[in-house]
Amino acid sequence: MRNPSEFPALLRQHRTKANLSQADLGERAGLQQTHIAHFESGRRAPSLRNLCRLADALNVAIDALVAA
Repeated sequence: MRNPSEFPALLRQHRTKANLSQADLGERAGLQQTHIAHFESGRRAPSLRNLCRLADALNVAIDALVAA
């Protein structure tokens, strides 16, 4: 597993690559924009369920966000 501190940058990278705002990603994933902001700032780590939602919303595999 990658360093957990890399998750925020990877999430932001995939979100911007998909040309989505935090609000857009939140809507697609069924999460509030504030959750996305907290994940990207590293203030919070997503639960496994939310990680799956984020990966689905970004159309990437979970390991693209967390794996080595």
